[in-house]
Amino acid sequence: MKLDSVLLWILLTQETNRYAARLIQKKSDSKWYNTIIAEMKQFIGINIAMSILELPSYKMYWSRDWLFSVPAFQSLMLRSRFEKLLQYFHAAPSCAHARGTDGYGPLHQIRPLITAPGANHRQGYDSLQRSTKF
Repeated sequence: MKLDSVLLWILLTQETNRYAARLIQKKSDSKWYNTIIAEMKQFIGINIAMSILELPSYKMYWSRDWLFSVPAFQSLMLRSRFEKLLQYFHAAPSCAHARGTDGYGPLHQIRPLITAPGANHRQGYDSLQRSTKF
């Protein structure tokens, strides 16, 4: 997937903000404020880095313990902000497809990521298939 697609970042940012606003209407959250594209890129980048440098708990990345802390994460985002983005992160409209209707499926929540402009999944898959044939 081409992660630098502007439309993809707009989608992630808008859907996260929309989802947060919907939930905050039901229960107030004074610590939430809308995210922007630059912050969303940092959030996704931190999540990708966490999958490479695995620790038992995400809180450990912001630890004060020299053995576990990851200063790069701490310089990008406060742990409390990371937690808020994690709480409200959304990639698709919540009411996009109801269970049991056309368009609903196991991937319905991430379908916009898969079909987003700039997401060249099929092209990447085809080139991988060609390069692995003997």
